[in-house]
Amino acid sequence: MLERVFSFLCLFISLRFSALEAKTPSDSTLLTTIKKPIISYSMEVFGWDKFLEEAKSDSIFESLDSSLLSPTKALALSLEYQTFSKEDLDISRYPNLKFLSLNVAPINALPKSIYESKQLIFLSLGNSDSLKVSTSNLLNIKSLEFLYLAGIPLNSIEDVINMNRTLEVLYIDGGNLISLPNSFRNLKTLRTLYIVNNNLERIPASIFDLKELEILNLSLCNITQIDPKNFLKLKHLKRLDLSENQIPEVTLKEIALYVPTNCKIFYH
Repeated sequence: MLERVFSFLCLFISLRFSALEAKTPSDSTLLTTIKKPIISYSMEVFGWDKFLEEAKSDSIFESLDSSLLSPTKALALSLEYQTFSKEDLDISRYPNLKFLSLNVAPINALPKSIYESKQLIFLSLGNSDSLKVSTSNLLNIKSLEFLYLAGIPLNSIEDVINMNRTLEVLYIDGGNLISLPNSFRNLKTLRTLYIVNNNLERIPASIFDLKELEILNLSLCNITQIDPKNFLKLKHLKRLDLSENQIPEVTLKEIALYVPTNCKIFYH
């Protein structure tokens, strides 16, 4: 079980462009033995070791049944490929829960307790075609620092995002988004933003109001239009990926003139 949990953590922490320099622990020390597990700059920004320092092996559960035997101990729930109902997943029963993975979840809606959580810092939802979520409500979770959405049919994000001062990492893969709402700019603390494999066509203006952005990946989004001068607003940008889009070569070269000098740019 511990190896499976660790593998799961590695998958999402890596954010597709880094590796994990640590072997899988097999005893009760588990994640706490890993002093510096993350090479990925984006996860250093997130400060994943905050979670790892607290994550004892007896606080990580892979089933609701086992977690309910010690609900106050549960710091992490990893519920991949399991059968449960929306009603079963009442996370208000876990006062210390910070990490929740519902990849390939058998439900079509999230329980209200997730949207109302005040302690959840990491939420991963992936590969659940039938799952309908309110993305804006997820972004309004007051404690959330990391949100991973992959293979979830989003189509749009409601324009009701409140001022958020906790979220640092947002990953949206394959959501069929064609635009972002104006209130997206309220994600003031966002440092890492991945919106990949969507249909944006142009970079939404609200992205350029995210002043703390350090990593921006908009690959595979069918983007054709960009005003390079907008990148002047992103003064902390260190990594930009615009690969697999339809951006003219001359525009890509011009973008390099307006990003910070230490920014790494990926076009292809």
